[in-house]
Order: sequence, then C-alpha cells, then structure tokens
Amino acid sequence: MRRTYAYNSIIIGFLVGLLIAVSSENIVLAVVVGLAISVVGFIVIRFLENALSKGIDKAVDKASDAYRRRKEQKAIQNGTYSQPNTTQMPQATQPKTQMPQQQTQMPQQQAPADYYSEAPAQETAAPEEQLVACPYCGNLIRKTANFCPSCGGAMNK
Repeated sequence: MRRTYAYNSIIIGFLVGLLIAVSSENIVLAVVVGLAISVVGFIVIRFLENALSKGIDKAVDKASDAYRRRKEQKAIQNGTYSQPNTTQMPQATQPKTQMPQQQTQMPQQQAPADYYSEAPAQETAAPEEQLVACPYCGNLIRKTANFCPSCGGAMNK
C-alpha cells in the first residue's frame, strides 16, 4: 500500500479554520474555509502524488533499461554475451510443465454391485430372501447393501 500525505490537508484545513474562527469570531466562515481548504488540498495533493508516482515509475524503467543495455555492451566487448532466448514474458495460460497423460488420469473405481442396485447380482437364493425394506423410506433394497439408494440411510447389520 502506498503512503499518502493527502490526509494532512484535512489537518491543515482544520487549523486554518480555527485560526479564522479565533481572529474573526465568525464560526460559519471558519467552517466553510476549513472544509474548502481540506477538500481542495486533499485533491491537489493526491493529484501530485499520482503524477509523481507515474513519473518515478517511468524513470525507474528507463534506468533499468539503460543498465541492462550497458551490461549487454560490456558483455559483447568481453565476448561473454549470449543472446536471451525470448524477450516476452511467458503467458500465464500456458502450463510451465506438462505431466504425462497417464499420470493425470485417475483410475476409475467401480462401486460394488449391491451398493446401488435393487436387483441381486447373482441368483443364489430366491429373490424375496435377498431383498429387504429400508427402515427409513420403505424402498426394497438388497439385504447386503450398506446404504439405501433412495434416501441414503445407513443399514443396520
């Protein structure tokens, strides 16, 4: 966060208003002048700060470019200069490293057949022996199911 001195104009406006109030004994005039000095001073100081900041940023950029060019010139004279690979910054949308496709895919896991289905996976006994009613919603589910596929209720074993 950049430091600003514009808030000092509020203090200056208050002090000038006090000075006018004491010297002229006109409170309304003192308040109006104090507010005017505070607001105008704030705006002017912020404008100057922004202009100086932009100028300083440009000067820093020029100085760093001049330093870089001078350093390159010395490297050319010494014979140690190597051309930079790129003059542009890398794009943020391009990934820096790409992982092989095999590592980025997660293996698919199959849920047990009795977890979601209401029908038995194997016919080992009569269908009415393998189905039970869910105690929460009454839906018919497999006896070996851990949860009801309709309401999500846990089956007590």
